[in-house]
Amino acid sequence: QQIRTRTKANLAWLRQRAEPLHVSAGWYAILPLPDHQDEYGLVLTLLEQDDVLVQPGFFYDFPDGGWLILSLLTPEPDFQEGVTRLLQRCETFASVQR
Repeated sequence: QQIRTRTKANLAWLRQRAEPLHVSAGWYAILPLPDHQDEYGLVLTLLEQDDVLVQPGFFYDFPDGGWLILSLLTPEPDFQEGVTRLLQRCETFASVQR
């Protein structure tokens, strides 16, 4: 019950700030990156500079890049802080790549 409550709360919070792919089951959210951003470079930047751990889509055989996988199991305050940092970094990352 605790896992279900936490994953539902994290997904609801994420949906207010971004548009993840439809989640039908499980405890991961799939977040498409805007403008085909380099998922590998972004994942490394998030980890090294923002202390945020996400997985690139190619870990899950997503074709063509441009996907991040987020764990919905993360405690809610940590999840919210991580997503906030992720979204800020995506804006910065996109402006540098253009």
